[in-house]
Amino acid sequence: MTYATTVCHGFCPVYTVAVSADGASLFTGTSNTAVIGERRFRAAPAQAAKFFNRLQPYLPTGELLLTGPDSCRTYATDLPSVDVRWTGGAGSGHLLYDYGCDRDEHRALAEALRDAPLALPLGGLIGKRRFQGADSAAHHRPLTLDHQPNG
Repeated sequence: MTYATTVCHGFCPVYTVAVSADGASLFTGTSNTAVIGERRFRAAPAQAAKFFNRLQPYLPTGELLLTGPDSCRTYATDLPSVDVRWTGGAGSGHLLYDYGCDRDEHRALAEALRDAPLALPLGGLIGKRRFQGADSAAHHRPLTLDHQPNG
């Protein structure tokens, strides 16, 4: 399975992690991660299983694209997406989900996508998580100025 995050309007970590059933894994940090570039690691079998099990209920056979204003009834811009591709005994599939797509309807999906990487030993590779999904308190915090300009 390959799990990839995309850019957002801000400092979201952008990375790809490929995980095989035996736990052999490859992390590729692209931007806003503690490690830029490729790092191989091995997830324990229980960690890999937890990662797969968190995502499994939402993985389509075939392709499901939940991104952009053409695919969503309501759409908030500037949020990242998660791109998951999988192959296994039951077939293969591709899920692309934009955190701004029908946020209320897809809340459980967004939570599973956000939480699945926590099952893997990625903390030292990703670093401090700057984005906690579409419902992050930081995302909803109003912008304030430290000082008022002289006018």
